[in-house]
Amino acid sequence: MDPIEPHFFGSSDRRLFGVYHVPEGRFRSHGVVLCPPGPQRYMRSHMALRQVAMTLARRGFHVLRFDYYGTGDSAGASDEGNLSEWKANIVSAADDLRECSGARRLSLIGFRLGATLAAAVPLDLADLILWDPVVTGGEYIRELRSLHRRQFAGVLFPPRLPRPGVDGDVLGLPFPAQLQTELETLDLRQVFAARPDHVALVVSDGRQDYTRLRTDLERLSGGAVDFRHLPAEVEADQQEAMLVSTTLLESIASVLTRRAS
Repeated sequence: MDPIEPHFFGSSDRRLFGVYHVPEGRFRSHGVVLCPPGPQRYMRSHMALRQVAMTLARRGFHVLRFDYYGTGDSAGASDEGNLSEWKANIVSAADDLRECSGARRLSLIGFRLGATLAAAVPLDLADLILWDPVVTGGEYIRELRSLHRRQFAGVLFPPRLPRPGVDGDVLGLPFPAQLQTELETLDLRQVFAARPDHVALVVSDGRQDYTRLRTDLERLSGGAVDFRHLPAEVEADQQEAMLVSTTLLESIASVLTRRAS
């Protein structure tokens, strides 16, 4: 059994739930915070992020998984989360991991919307790993609505998909109008504020906007971007628990281990 330490952190009125994965073997003075996607992708990505955390902990990294405010086991109703709050949660998670571990170096790994939020947080980082990042919020909204239609296509009485910009449930979870408004103006290239020594872009889809994003990230970060295209083995939206291939786990781990101390 991998050693883990579940706990709460943050302010008393906005408690966040985290799981600290204790490193095995020779401890590195390097902590990694995993930034989850938005609520609609939370359940599908939970197992995947756990796999990543266990892989890194076995290689000596201090790792923290956590739930944003209003998601998972953190405080807050499921319709109270917003992008500004979630970016602040990443900062709190980084502080918590440093306190748990004493790590001197910090890296962030973000998945989908979590990658975009991680890039928008002004932290000094060893590595910033963007895993299938959301490039624009408008694209993300369209993706969720399309996934909702596919998910319930075979249901006799499918849950109604709310009109764009209106409060309602998408994929069984609240998708408030306020959050949609924030997302509509979100562009990873416009919000990039992280200060990483190294950026890796890990994608399962070789679409052109990711190729263009690589060029933009090199300009924004001031250095070469490690670009890795690792096609998904299965369609993530066709399964309850998104599983991660060994190839992807090894690739993400190698980004950190080849540069870590």
